[in-house]
Amino acid sequence: MSFFSNLFKSGPDVTPAEVARGTLIDVRTPGEFRQGHYPNSVNIPLDQIRLSLDKIKLFNQPIFLCCASGGRGSQAQRWLTNQGVECRNLGGWTDVPR
Repeated sequence: MSFFSNLFKSGPDVTPAEVARGTLIDVRTPGEFRQGHYPNSVNIPLDQIRLSLDKIKLFNQPIFLCCASGGRGSQAQRWLTNQGVECRNLGGWTDVPR
């Protein structure tokens, strides 16, 4: 892939099969989640991530995160990684490969 096509590549570098094997956590609010979400994703709002650490550690691996645009997913990833949880932020929920 050329420098520019790699630089402007859209979407996360993950396949739909990888997402299906793992757990996708949507960190948006419950109201946002009800308005639309990725199939089979789990809603744990960003402000509940710390309280849900034990539950998250029990989820199928790999763990992926999404939100509306990637900002809250990035915050959740940073905190979870610091707690020893391997996870990847996939950005906005509509960007997750189907």
